[in-house]
Amino acid sequence: MRGDSFSGALAVCPGSLDGLKGRLAPSIYPDVLALTLSFGASLAWGSADFLAGLECRRRTMLSVMLVSQFAGVVLFLPFMLLLGGMPPQPGYALLGMLAGLLYVIGLGALYRGLAGGTMGIVAPIAATDAIVPVTFGLLAGEHPSLVVMLGIAVAVGGVVVVAVAGDEHSERQADRDSHARSVAFGLIAAAGFGGFVVALDAASAGGALWAAGYTRLTSVLVLGLGVIAMGQRIEFARRDTLPLLAIGGLDIGATALFALATTTGLLSVVGVFGSLYPVFTVLLAMVVLREQPTVTQRMGTGAALAGALLIAAA
Repeated sequence: MRGDSFSGALAVCPGSLDGLKGRLAPSIYPDVLALTLSFGASLAWGSADFLAGLECRRRTMLSVMLVSQFAGVVLFLPFMLLLGGMPPQPGYALLGMLAGLLYVIGLGALYRGLAGGTMGIVAPIAATDAIVPVTFGLLAGEHPSLVVMLGIAVAVGGVVVVAVAGDEHSERQADRDSHARSVAFGLIAAAGFGGFVVALDAASAGGALWAAGYTRLTSVLVLGLGVIAMGQRIEFARRDTLPLLAIGGLDIGATALFALATTTGLLSVVGVFGSLYPVFTVLLAMVVLREQPTVTQRMGTGAALAGALLIAAA
């Protein structure tokens, strides 16, 4: 089913990944392609989250979310219409909308946590969302190899270690969230993102690009209604244009990459690779903001990367 939906989503574009499928050796496709796509999604998500965390410290969270999500729709819509093929059946559209709703919940909790707490704590906790697609995939009958299962356990365990390690060596600023509050936002984000991944996987069976598009359109609609209901003003200056465009473009690009990955690889495996985004958020926070993770957090990050390498090697 996954292979068929992947081909259908891309068959209208001869130069697309569908054309690449025929040129790759059977031993390489689809595993390496699925892992590459999901790893690329993690890189894009991690970078978008870092930029969004910075913007949320200067602007209201709803302003950042709505404008960046709308920018993502504007950038992605032409690709969806040109390369997406025929629209999917209503059931797949509803699954895409459900994914969008869950994504808003996860994204709101993540951005709030990144803006008010320590990025090196909030982002890794949010990445425990990998537990949800792994569990769902196993219950659905997926059978990864023992090496892959070991890699999954090491990667998820590493993220959990980073999440619970705390920030023992730095004093919390008066205007920053406590460790417990940061953990709470991270857990809410993990639950929302985990459900989003499962729903997006199901929606992608009707076309990966359409699934990503329905997800983003729903998120914009929900955020727009939230702004109206809360009576908030959208704060947007000219200097914010480039960062918000970058956030929106990276975010929708990551969603599209991950949707494609779910159509050609096991959900239990690509779900873990797609959840490595906190590594990039933490690295950017270390370089740009001079945040210093504890030794335990560094060990957890290393374990997450080691688990990812085990999965790739298998």
